[in-house]
Amino acid sequence: MNFVVALQAEACPLIDHYGLKRSSGSPFRTFENQNHRLVISGIGTIRCAAATGYLLGLLPSRNEGLVNLGIAGHGQLEKGSLFIANRVSLDSPKKSLYPPQLLKTSLPTSGLRTSHRPEEQYPEPIGYDMEAYAFCSIAHQWLTREFVQVLKIVSDTPAEPLVNFNAKEAQKLVENQVSAIDEFVHLLQGMVSELAVPSELASLSQKTRSLHHFTATQSLQLEKLFMHARSLDLPMEEMEALLNRSSNAREIIHALDQKLSPRRSLS
Repeated sequence: MNFVVALQAEACPLIDHYGLKRSSGSPFRTFENQNHRLVISGIGTIRCAAATGYLLGLLPSRNEGLVNLGIAGHGQLEKGSLFIANRVSLDSPKKSLYPPQLLKTSLPTSGLRTSHRPEEQYPEPIGYDMEAYAFCSIAHQWLTREFVQVLKIVSDTPAEPLVNFNAKEAQKLVENQVSAIDEFVHLLQGMVSELAVPSELASLSQKTRSLHHFTATQSLQLEKLFMHARSLDLPMEEMEALLNRSSNAREIIHALDQKLSPRRSLS
């Protein structure tokens, strides 16, 4: 599992829990072991976007889970609560992304708004942070959206506003939720393993992208079609022949969708 965390204080409980070791020669503070990677981005959308892109470059394949973890203000949940972001929006300009929620978990879900400065008014019953939208917008360009999730711990509320940042308190908030975070990570990793694209299919996807230009939307459509092709047992040689006959991204998506249509009706 892979993590992007804004602050060292937020990262320390995860570093300790998973026994991560500092990597040398990295542009961001990076910690890892055989199964986990964690990058500390710093505060704000620009730093988070850069750190997310850097971490994506470290991943051995697209079959990886990625979590943005940190503290956030909230207009309704109690301080110390852990929640999953089911909608991540950008304060200005107004945009929204929707991390798919397929995991069965008891954790509450909530909207989350990313702002360029700390929120002090809590105008809606949602969460407020300074990184999540940048994280999702970059990660969604490389990974299957279901594999990209945002976990936040409530650090301040209308009843308990954040007057001054306290690193020790932030670390304690994460420490108190490490078990719940680890449980979520295991669930997410299980889903990643279940939905992972086989290496030969991933290679075909990469080859297809290198030969034709795909927009971000078309890339997502292609990923979904490849996953459907796998679940419907479409032979690789048929897929390759179909892709070789298509001359651009639009034709590839249309041809693959048409090829899968009869199999969907029979499944």
